[in-house]
Amino acid sequence: MSMASDLVVIDASGLNELFRQLTGPELLRRMNIAMLKWVAKIASTAAEDAPKDTGQLAASLAYDVWVEAADIWGVVYTPLMYGAVMEFGREPGGMYPPKGALLAWMGRHGWSEEEEDTLRYTISVKGIVPQPFLRPAAWANEEFGRQALLDALTSEE
Repeated sequence: MSMASDLVVIDASGLNELFRQLTGPELLRRMNIAMLKWVAKIASTAAEDAPKDTGQLAASLAYDVWVEAADIWGVVYTPLMYGAVMEFGREPGGMYPPKGALLAWMGRHGWSEEEEDTLRYTISVKGIVPQPFLRPAAWANEEFGRQALLDALTSEE
């Protein structure tokens, strides 16, 4: 930077090369790997913290990364329908759970099939308390993800 009377001149030579390096396929590859590490870490933490009954919820956690235009996206999810209910709970006053959907859980917890309608009614009236495991895992690993992405930006691989 040099000063000439009231004018400030900033020497930006080299920025074109830096921009070329930062927008090339190598950076995209490194950012993709960093995002994969981040979502894998979130999935691992969420699996440890997921509500446990049979262990299926924790075992079902999956993740994916994809690129759209200049954006890199990562997602951690479960394909199990009850995963969202565990994460967010269920508001009181909602619909009854589907008939038969609770039978396996009921059997493991000492409820008879004859009590299914009572349980469905109770859930409808009282709701289900949330047991968050995905969002806390994402929050707990936020710094890990930032560092992984920063390392991908600044590494000299």
